[in-house]
Amino acid sequence: MLGSLQLFEQFRERLAEFGIRVNCIAPGSTLSEEDPTPEIIAMRTEPVARRALKRVQKPEDLVGTAVFLLSDDSQYMTGQTLRIDGGITRHDRAAAIPIAKTGGWVFLVGPVPT
Repeated sequence: MLGSLQLFEQFRERLAEFGIRVNCIAPGSTLSEEDPTPEIIAMRTEPVARRALKRVQKPEDLVGTAVFLLSDDSQYMTGQTLRIDGGITRHDRAAAIPIAKTGGWVFLVGPVPT
């Protein structure tokens, strides 16, 4: 995880001069498997009780954040990690470390050529 964070910081620093924004989405445990086994469903359901929003996270829950980061609405935003996890990292302090270990998606967004 530390290596990923360092790489993220390097991207942010080195690409800013080219107008490229670097932000990250850190999702919670997301039920994204196409045909989940009962064990997978149990694993994805387990954190629900500790979340502020009491339901299983689905891939669709990340779409709005991705669209925002790719839009001009976030044009002055760089170097940020957005936790999209139903509030588990705020609601359950013990969950902050395991959630961070799940990784995230990094978006590199530059100016649109005219």
